[in-house]
Amino acid sequence: ALVTDSSDNLWACWGNSLAEFKENTWTLYSDSVNYNFTDMVIDKNDNIWLTTDRDGLILFNKNGIVTATDENINNIIRDLS
Repeated sequence: ALVTDSSDNLWACWGNSLAEFKENTWTLYSDSVNYNFTDMVIDKNDNIWLTTDRDGLILFNKNGIVTATDENINNIIRDLS
């Protein structure tokens, strides 16, 4: 999947990898948990939401990866609105 953020940086996800193309340079963010990313969207706060094959919804920001749980699903829905 390919998307752009509010700064027009290009983001790509495939397998268990996520990469950002900014100022003609690729930065790879590897996932040590081995999620299989299937698609992504970027919200109004430039958080990257990744869908996975069998592991649910994953939130990524440059501080790291946060999984979506029942406890934080209301915050997730609010951020996407």
